[in-house]
Amino acid sequence: MLAVQESGDAPVTIYGRLPGVAEAIAAAYRSHGIVVRHGRPPCGRPTASRWPGTVAGSAAATGSDDEPLESAILILDADAVESLFGEGHPRPSRRRLRACESDCCQLGLAAVATRGARRVLVVCDVRRLSFGQRMRARRWVRNLAHRIDYESSINGFDELATALAEIGTDEEVGFVAAAAVDWHRRGQVGSAALPGRLPISGADRHAPTALCDVSRAGAGRPGSVPSRPW
Repeated sequence: MLAVQESGDAPVTIYGRLPGVAEAIAAAYRSHGIVVRHGRPPCGRPTASRWPGTVAGSAAATGSDDEPLESAILILDADAVESLFGEGHPRPSRRRLRACESDCCQLGLAAVATRGARRVLVVCDVRRLSFGQRMRARRWVRNLAHRIDYESSINGFDELATALAEIGTDEEVGFVAAAAVDWHRRGQVGSAALPGRLPISGADRHAPTALCDVSRAGAGRPGSVPSRPW
């Protein structure tokens, strides 16, 4: 079992489909010498043991469930988000939304309860969505993050830090990846996240962070969004 000596030394698990956003974020972590493991994409069907696209230099999901974990990143990629909110789904199915939300919540809670994760980041890729679709996706993913934080809290994990990030353009992939590494190493988001919304957008691309803290543990920090009951 991997020993955890101090914050930032334990591995990161990225739940997302490779390549794409998951690999961009994984590469940013590896460039800082941080161990990255991959888990199955949220809101999708589990694969047999590994899911397509595992890359050299990253630990596969298989055999990693007993390793201590510092940070968990759940990536709702463009395919998943479009299937929920895209043109073919003007009114997203409540059943599908609930199923996806529950799956994400279970992944996040398992990372916290069984592997000791102290941080959960939810990344939402809205590049294929229209303005109205993005607004619906934002509301939903914010509720999802609040639910993970709330359910962790009522199960005794009060110090969990929960954050959000949104990817709206291709150039913002690298911006979010860099901010995610900083979030893992520092233990909190930076001070320039805009309260009350998912920050990454054209107006925010020059800010020092692309993440928004929505957790009870982060309440009162600069860049945090006041928590609310689920």
